[in-house]
Amino acid sequence: MKRYEGCKRKKTTHSKYKHSCTIHSFTKVSDRMGGYVKTPVVFATVFVEFWKQTAKQAVENLREDSPETIIINLQYIAGVDETQTITSNENGRVFEIKTSINVKEENRELLLMCRELVDGS
Repeated sequence: MKRYEGCKRKKTTHSKYKHSCTIHSFTKVSDRMGGYVKTPVVFATVFVEFWKQTAKQAVENLREDSPETIIINLQYIAGVDETQTITSNENGRVFEIKTSINVKEENRELLLMCRELVDGS
């Protein structure tokens, strides 16, 4: 019997989550004048996968009243909701979360339907 016969190396699999992003929550902080200011707070830093649109989604987005929807896939994190934003750490794109979907209710991955914010809108 060889020395390492029982030990098998696991095959390395490359993760589909390749893009680093930061999820921001917003809190209200009082200012000197007695008012409140929305301040971003880092909720989590995650690796995500951006999904391209299907042909049907691209046709639907040609209508002027329909903003472009971007689908972001990530590992499950409790507490992600529609009041947060995601910032890409690679190119600075900012996305507003419209809907979060827990795939098959297994708490393994999330699908986030997002809209890209342009110029702080």
